[in-house]
Amino acid sequence: MRKVDNLAMNENGFAFEPTTGESFTTNPAGLFILKALKEFKEVGEISRIVAQTFEIELEKCRRDIEDFMEKLKIYQII
Repeated sequence: MRKVDNLAMNENGFAFEPTTGESFTTNPAGLFILKALKEFKEVGEISRIVAQTFEIELEKCRRDIEDFMEKLKIYQII
């Protein structure tokens, strides 16, 4: 099971994983991405939605999301 599936998150960007006690904070875009990952959305779909929502160029948005996801992998969130 992915840790992201267990994350409890609030609208201020605070995330808590109850089985390990780990917690962290993220910005609004990171929170949006985490919520989308919990819904099993793909990177392409997440990129399009984030680019539109935050008015970011799509290719830059995709690169930023991929970088963020690499960090999530390092921390074993996904």
